[in-house]
Amino acid sequence: MLNNQQGEVVTGSTVKRVGVVGLGHMGQAFAVNLVQDGYEVLAYDRDAQRATGLSGARAVAELADLASCDVVLTSLPDDDALAAVALGAGGLVAALAPGAVHISMSTVSPGISRRVGEAHARRKQDYVAAPVLGNPDFARERKLFVLAAGSRAALGKVRPLLQRLGQHLFVIGEDP
Repeated sequence: MLNNQQGEVVTGSTVKRVGVVGLGHMGQAFAVNLVQDGYEVLAYDRDAQRATGLSGARAVAELADLASCDVVLTSLPDDDALAAVALGAGGLVAALAPGAVHISMSTVSPGISRRVGEAHARRKQDYVAAPVLGNPDFARERKLFVLAAGSRAALGKVRPLLQRLGQHLFVIGEDP
């Protein structure tokens, strides 16, 4: 059992294998923390050296290699990057299995979030928008504030993971 930053026990997670896409300062911090928490982490970045240099995680060569993940967390710089990773040819929507959850931890527009969520829904996948308040130092220290929106079922599945990535999780609604 894991404790969140408030010392509360976090239980009930069925998530075992997590993909992390985008290994800049924030994404790398997320991946390191997930490895420390005992998740099997598969890491992808368009700069393959970032993924291969991540201790405890398994680097993958393409997004399709994340097909076996229960959850894929993306940490990307903008709308265009999220659209390319999620909606592009060979992207997450095409790769993930039904029931998988894509968590976008990027700060992106409501429009792209809606498009990605709808595309995942058509494939019977879930999407959670979970932008954060904080910086890479806060991410490494698990001191972020996580703002999450998505279906109750998806949030229930990923809540323990999100709680561990920051000091407080705010669920703000069902519309990502």
